[in-house]
Amino acid sequence: MDKKVIEKIQGLMALDADNQDDFVVYEDMDDVKFDFKGMLKPWMVPSISTAPTIALKTLANFFDMQKPRVRVTPFGQADTERAERAERWVEYHFAKINQRGGKSPIRQMPHLAGKYGRICMQVDYLPYWLPKDKKSWTNEQKQVLRAGVYCLDVHSPRNVFYEMGKYGLRSVASITNLSPEEVIEHWAVYDDGGNNGKKIQAALKKVEALYADNEELRFIHVDYTDYEKRQVSLFETTGDSIDKFEDFDEGTESIDLLDTENKLGFLNWVVVEADSSPLLAPVHKGNLYAYNTVFDTVRKSTVMRRAIPPLITSTTLDGEGVDVDYTGADPQVKLKNGEQAVPFQPPPLDQAVFSISTEESARMEQALGVSKLAGMEASNVQYSTVSALIDLNSSNMEQYKRMTEKALEQTAYLMFKWVEYTKDSVTAFRTKQRKPEQPIGEEIIMSPESVGNADELLISVELTSKQDKVQAANRVTMLKQANFEIPDAELLEELGFEDPDILSSRWKDQQLKAIALQNLITKLQGQVNLELKAQEMQLQMGMQQAQMQQQQPPQDPNAQGQMGQMANPDQGYPSTPQGEGFNGANGGTPPMMAEPGMTPAQR
Repeated sequence: MDKKVIEKIQGLMALDADNQDDFVVYEDMDDVKFDFKGMLKPWMVPSISTAPTIALKTLANFFDMQKPRVRVTPFGQADTERAERAERWVEYHFAKINQRGGKSPIRQMPHLAGKYGRICMQVDYLPYWLPKDKKSWTNEQKQVLRAGVYCLDVHSPRNVFYEMGKYGLRSVASITNLSPEEVIEHWAVYDDGGNNGKKIQAALKKVEALYADNEELRFIHVDYTDYEKRQVSLFETTGDSIDKFEDFDEGTESIDLLDTENKLGFLNWVVVEADSSPLLAPVHKGNLYAYNTVFDTVRKSTVMRRAIPPLITSTTLDGEGVDVDYTGADPQVKLKNGEQAVPFQPPPLDQAVFSISTEESARMEQALGVSKLAGMEASNVQYSTVSALIDLNSSNMEQYKRMTEKALEQTAYLMFKWVEYTKDSVTAFRTKQRKPEQPIGEEIIMSPESVGNADELLISVELTSKQDKVQAANRVTMLKQANFEIPDAELLEELGFEDPDILSSRWKDQQLKAIALQNLITKLQGQVNLELKAQEMQLQMGMQQAQMQQQQPPQDPNAQGQMGQMANPDQGYPSTPQGEGFNGANGGTPPMMAEPGMTPAQR
């Protein structure tokens, strides 16, 4: 590694020394550790405050309920579809990054923001470091790519030293203490088949050889990047600290993994700083953590020490104390002449210790602020009231939310920069449907032409949380009643629905299906009503005929004459029509046409 690079990194470490000292204390708070520096007596029991670590856990848990919503500003109305596809592309790769083995990188960001007031990450595009011929990939390289083409390596701010200029990041150095196995595991997949890959693999062989001779070997791994070059070197060391790097110079023996020009044209690093101090800074700077731990230790140790005090004090001639006989029904104190025993009266505890301990605990809870969210209780109140209290108490976490959003925005920007530089087309798949013609699972290909100029992209990421749907619905109802000129799609987004077009389309389909079903029901009901009415009419006609037959008097079937003919109409024959009108010879109608239903015999 170059002398100038080593000296520059050492200068950055010196400038950040005070912050690094604070970071050590923050880590102890998070790990529930405290250095008593010889204050503990043999009879004391340490009681270390857990308030800082609970505050950090509350911060992380609060953001676990939120999910990132990506927005890419389109370049005009005609660019809306491309911007929407870019949003879904970023969300897909965020999800893939979060599924990579170990801790979820995106879920670590709020914790780092609150703990250190810094977020430091390196964004790599793995195909850039692999052979162009996919057939030559090792099984490990194939397995790594199954988790996505992007690798988001989250670094502890204790190991990252950087130069932040007026217009952004200028250089970054990551310094970590690694075992040989960790070095090999990290760099084994970086083999592009070119000069860089050959150099890396040759360096790893040296690491393996040194490790075979010394199993306790460790390395200080230094990865430096600026706009001109990138250098990665290993320095042999003992122990697990990086402090020895401050004593290294150009003569220190090292193994160079990379020493190349930075051809990317950008820094593949994300470094975000808090606008104010970290969450634990007031607790540390005001010694609240130390006071609370020390006084709580004294208080509890004193109480525990006095929990079983002596019962009596005695005065004896030989100074050996008195004998107590427990063999009888009641214990008896046996005294000799001149000896005496009186009940022991323990002195009262110093209430000032209790008062100070309670006061320091309250001050620390107030300084942390977010602890109220962890133990909030409410009864007989509306949900909207609870929601308002949550919003009020969560305002202390707003800056850490902004830090996380900014880190995600810069990560998305670097993903587009990698596509722009490598000229690769990177595939993603749609995870949510925004329009009916955009099905979930649709392939989205982000090409250099789709990206355009990545520097011109305006990317915003918002962490959205669950909201009170009832309160939001009431607000939307009032807007509708007041006839504000707001589209329904905007009101749906106000309710927390991300896909108003899809919801509108599905609602219309539902309405059409409901109308079709109602029409079918009406049609079937009409048919049933007609059938019932026909049956009812037939039944009524049958009843009327039966009544008419019952009303006619009985007749003698053997009666003769006109009365007999009336009683037996079928027994008689009607007269044949007469006159010239029924004379066929004169153009009249034949007689049979006048009575078409009768036979000639009946005529």
